[in-house]
Amino acid sequence: MEEHGTHIHVTLKSGEQISCRYLVGADGSNSSVRRYLSPKQGYRVLALEQYVPKNDDNTIEIELTSAFGRGGYYFRFPNTEFDVVGYGEVNTTIEKFRQILRCKSIPEGKIRGAYVYLSNDYPRHDRILLIGDAGGFANHATCEGLYYAFLTACHAAISIVHNKPFRKVNEKVFRKELKERILTPIQFSRPGLQIVKWLCRRPGIVKRVFDGALQRELPRSLYQQESKIIPGLF
Repeated sequence: MEEHGTHIHVTLKSGEQISCRYLVGADGSNSSVRRYLSPKQGYRVLALEQYVPKNDDNTIEIELTSAFGRGGYYFRFPNTEFDVVGYGEVNTTIEKFRQILRCKSIPEGKIRGAYVYLSNDYPRHDRILLIGDAGGFANHATCEGLYYAFLTACHAAISIVHNKPFRKVNEKVFRKELKERILTPIQFSRPGLQIVKWLCRRPGIVKRVFDGALQRELPRSLYQQESKIIPGLF
């Protein structure tokens, strides 16, 4: 990648060259676009998973405990033909994941893994925009990233169409990511996990909290004009 004036020139592996006014990095946690802006890796979590035989009850299982280490979590997600079990934390290893599988009497299979970046400490650029996992946009407590992927993609579209700096359009997300990074260690402390455990027994409260958060973060009035640009998105 090279920058010349108001344009960015990208050379693909095939040798083909592309020139553009805006470059959107949506190429995942190991983003080549991100490495162009900042070679350093930044704060990240290693997530490991494997496929296992499907349970008939389609139960979603998520386990948070301080015994897993900083920000550690275990999950089991149902699929149509199999279930996915996984584990992630800052200092995880394949051996630690194997220990968890043995404790849960799950036979080891083909283990897959990927790093999930959780930092936005790269230089801000008005014409090179990072969205989703490429920009380190994921929930610091759960590493869930679909919500942020769609939201930052929408902000990138607004930034380009209206010629507004992405750092301004996406400002609330940057601030929220910083707040999550500060609060996540508190959540995984013993008192924090006790609160999470208490909330899990009260799904009505959890639903009201999440519904309220969505109403605050996605006010329809904010996107009424932009929805004309991206029909059907809102």
